[in-house]
Amino acid sequence: MKKIFRHNNIIIGFAAVLLAINMFFVGVNTLVQIQKLHKPIIAPGFPYADLKEKLRKVKHVGYLTNKDMSPEHNDGEFLRAQNMLAPTILDFNNADHPWTILNYTHESFVLYTLDKIGAVPIYANRYGKVLAVKKP
Repeated sequence: MKKIFRHNNIIIGFAAVLLAINMFFVGVNTLVQIQKLHKPIIAPGFPYADLKEKLRKVKHVGYLTNKDMSPEHNDGEFLRAQNMLAPTILDFNNADHPWTILNYTHESFVLYTLDKIGAVPIYANRYGKVLAVKKP
């Protein structure tokens, strides 16, 4: 009879250890899920969000970039910008408007383009988006 009792103690002890480990992982998983709830939702086109206020009363804006916008390499950047800045209409590869957004990969592109289209930068954000206006 004592043998069965000892065998049951081993099984009960093993079950208690497994229960404790399982409870630990449930607690950790719960904490991770709670932290995920508090992360901000990032809207498509968020690099252009700070330009929206500056373009509030502007109907059309030119949009220039040096990124590859071919169907094979297009990452949807232009569409995300249009979505964020609506109702302002972005005119792709057209600098004929008084206002132009430059989406550059390097600062030298911006300097060259500003000189070429005869514009001056009014605002640049940390995502490499520059808002420029034509010189009078």
